Amino acid sequence: MRSLLTLVLCAAVWIGVGEAVAAPSAPAQRIDQAEITRYASALLEILNIRAIANQRERGAAPTRLGMLREQADAAIAASLADHGLNKDRFNQITAAVAARPALERQVRQHVMRERLGYR
Repeated sequence: MRSLLTLVLCAAVWIGVGEAVAAPSAPAQRIDQAEITRYASALLEILNIRAIANQRERGAAPTRLGMLREQADAAIAASLADHGLNKDRFNQITAAVAARPALERQVRQHVMRERLGYR
């Protein structure tokens, strides 16, 4: 299994809509437990959306790729909104997770609990 940090960075690149995600210009606000939980849930959904999108893109005609990417982007935006986040805040938290091992451990714990069906 890939490390959580690798998964987070892959998700962040996707949230950047194919562009490398720069570190936020402003320092990340305090991240409370509720936001960590929402972030972890959104991260799992985004990774699932990305996996489905990759699979669809592999078998698609080149003329459909743009439409499929737009659909995936819209699904990701909806997932973030459902979790009370936006792209910028998600990317701020991603940068904080990448920089702070303790925060990465907390996110990993939430991801593992959710994958096992615990909330």
